[in-house]
Amino acid sequence: MGNKLLIVADGDLGNYYEYDITDLRSRHIVFSEAGRLHSKQIIEAKLHVDFESIDVLADGEVIVLSERLRSLVSDKGTIISYPSRFGEYAQAGLEGLASRPTPGERGSYDIAVLWEGGYPIARFLPAEIAPPTRALRPVVILHTLVNGVVPKPSKEVVLNTDSLSKWVDQKEPKGQEPHAFRFRAPDLVWHRDGFIVLLSSVRMPSSDDSNRYGPAVLQRFDLSGEPIGQPFELAPQLKSLKVPVNKNWEGLAWYEPGKTLMLVNDDDRNDAHVPLIDIPLGW
Repeated sequence: MGNKLLIVADGDLGNYYEYDITDLRSRHIVFSEAGRLHSKQIIEAKLHVDFESIDVLADGEVIVLSERLRSLVSDKGTIISYPSRFGEYAQAGLEGLASRPTPGERGSYDIAVLWEGGYPIARFLPAEIAPPTRALRPVVILHTLVNGVVPKPSKEVVLNTDSLSKWVDQKEPKGQEPHAFRFRAPDLVWHRDGFIVLLSSVRMPSSDDSNRYGPAVLQRFDLSGEPIGQPFELAPQLKSLKVPVNKNWEGLAWYEPGKTLMLVNDDDRNDAHVPLIDIPLGW
């Protein structure tokens, strides 16, 4: 949002945060500078709406994705509720949101919402349901928003992560699913004729979670869900910025469109990191 980074926290009822990103002193943002972080209310009702992602339209309207309500909301109320199959399932749910003006159509926006996929977590399932043994593919829900209204049914695009599974198997060989690393997709941005998706590789949780997280990557996808080119591993740039690599990276936004992205990890505010990542040339 111009010179502001907008952030949501799933435990903060009805609020989001603005962080001033003018005159940045480094390519690694931390929320320690007084006066830069401000709380804003978007929903008055104190419901546990479980905000997961936030965006701002070109006209300045803030829109927020609620995982628990499986809905897109603004300060005017619910914009759209997504089908029940995109509800939270053993900690897998709606996570990512991206918007862009529809070319040539005033007041219209292309909206992309991301159901993360990955491994459902067995301990959050009823005892009668057998623990899953396969990771679920992420799904992007596409629709338009015209003058605050969704005029036609949404389209669902399943992201083909087969080649990425082979890539991470070579990088982090751990056997077959569910012991192997597989990708969940926490967030995305529009880019050219498709998306850049943030992918975090994880294993099925066990008694030893110390080695649960594998490589986090950026991957381009086209509008049919097929990957474009090779994954871009984030660890080298994070290390060069002296940012901890083994964080639960969940947020993605443009800092300089088409060139530089911002990552946000899902941790306590006092341990939040926002590194600036240059995407590869030619992307």
